[in-house]
Amino acid sequence: MVKDLLGILKTEDPSVALTAVIISALDEQSPGLTLSSVVEYLLDEKDISGYLDPLAVLTHLIPSADPGVEGMLEVVRERCRPKEVMIACEENLERVRRMVGDGDTEEGEWYGEGEEGEEGEGKKEVSLSIQILRLIRMFTVISTIPLRRKSALSLSFIPELAIVIQRVGGRAGAFSKTEGRDGLWYSADLVVRVVDLVERWEERGEWKEILVEYISTVIDTLGTHIQASLAKRAFGICFPKIRGPLDEGWERGEEVVRRLQSCFSRIGGVPGSVSSGFVLFAHGYLRGDWKWELGTYMPFMISSIQTNNFLDESLAVLVLSFFPDPSNSHPLPPSSPSLSFLPLLSLLPVLSSTHPDPFIRHCAFRVLGGVLGVVPGLVQVEVLAELVEREGLGWKMRIAAIGLVRDAVLRALERDRGGCSSGNENVMASPRFLQVFAPVLFVLKDFSGKDGEDLERDEMVMELTRLGEVLGLYYVLVMRDTRNRTGIRDLDNRANFERRVLAPLRGLVPRWIGVGLHSHSHSHAFAPLVSLQTGLERIDGMWDVIGRGAGR
Repeated sequence: MVKDLLGILKTEDPSVALTAVIISALDEQSPGLTLSSVVEYLLDEKDISGYLDPLAVLTHLIPSADPGVEGMLEVVRERCRPKEVMIACEENLERVRRMVGDGDTEEGEWYGEGEEGEEGEGKKEVSLSIQILRLIRMFTVISTIPLRRKSALSLSFIPELAIVIQRVGGRAGAFSKTEGRDGLWYSADLVVRVVDLVERWEERGEWKEILVEYISTVIDTLGTHIQASLAKRAFGICFPKIRGPLDEGWERGEEVVRRLQSCFSRIGGVPGSVSSGFVLFAHGYLRGDWKWELGTYMPFMISSIQTNNFLDESLAVLVLSFFPDPSNSHPLPPSSPSLSFLPLLSLLPVLSSTHPDPFIRHCAFRVLGGVLGVVPGLVQVEVLAELVEREGLGWKMRIAAIGLVRDAVLRALERDRGGCSSGNENVMASPRFLQVFAPVLFVLKDFSGKDGEDLERDEMVMELTRLGEVLGLYYVLVMRDTRNRTGIRDLDNRANFERRVLAPLRGLVPRWIGVGLHSHSHSHAFAPLVSLQTGLERIDGMWDVIGRGAGR
């Protein structure tokens, strides 16, 4: 069928005839003729493929949704004169450039997959993102151009390509994850091929800035599609016992990053923007290749958390920095100014409370605890006091913050073993602790008149859970503060806790448990009630042991 239609060698202009057949296949004008069948024929008949005219066919191939396009583009790239391919690609790049305009194009004004082309002929076209990917790959033929003089090399298309990628990629959802990764990979390949060509003249410098700016722009625009599970991998290094599964296909993202790092090594330059530099730094930091650069990247990470861009990389760096693995050297330098972390203390609570991804919430909470461990004690007190009573972050954060309070006071007690109870560093291991936290933690709501009818209400379940955490904090604090630095063992403080919390719970909890045992409707509250009962028994047993020890 294809051979009969082609009859190319018998025509006066074989190139025109071949172009007509390709367009006919794209337009489905001839029954039984497909672009894939034309591709197969051209692969077999190498002499015939020499008649391909890139200037005539690429305008039809680049936007086409025909399944045979990718194969035909490969034939054009491999069989046609590279200079002609470059000229055709530049013309198509200009076409796409006109379509995206000056960056003010409204949503929906760019036609894409499944929409009509410029002529309104009803041809199915792929999205602009796929057209751009095709152009990037086609431009790689530049490395096969035979140069006879230095002035013959022009890279004017590269800045234009960067502009198109930036404007299209700036639209939400314009590139899928796979397309974004491919865009990064193809761009790195293009840059390496250009370097190969430039090095024939042994003068890389004048092209270096163009190449660095291009690949940096591509990373800035498409870098969020890398998605190599960097934070999860870092978390698994630092917390191997509770590591979780990595995202499916994360390996491809890591391959893309390695390709980008190799690209910059090939150029012999450094990334041209903070974001592109940070992406490469974060992945290198995970492997232990790079050292922590606080002054350079902390402002970017703060912005990253605020905007939810490159969050995976930011959390990975923070996890590795605050929870260094013994077998990998990732700790913060001793000279790191702790006050530079203060913005994180306002951003991380929100992130760990509101982000839709459970892992991100958990990871951010862990990092929050790490940050609290390096800031001054007075800052810890202020932040933690707000977290345990801040209703805007929700019940779960208020409850989880009690664990942060426990960790902070235990850290302070550990540091205080030398006997110094004054100073900013040990404020959590001083009477100031109870002055701040007892009024907001060691309190009990008025449960009078509630015999279990409200046990299924979410607010009630959360309050019972909170009280269970409070009893746990109280128990650990009494047991660990053997020198009574916080005053937790003072008789008046013990009496206050007994009167305000313990005594009322001893009367309420058994009654509520009894209600729950006779009713299947209180299942959500039953676990917190059992936890409370256990906590009460532990505290009573603790004071018995302490009392017997004191009487010896």
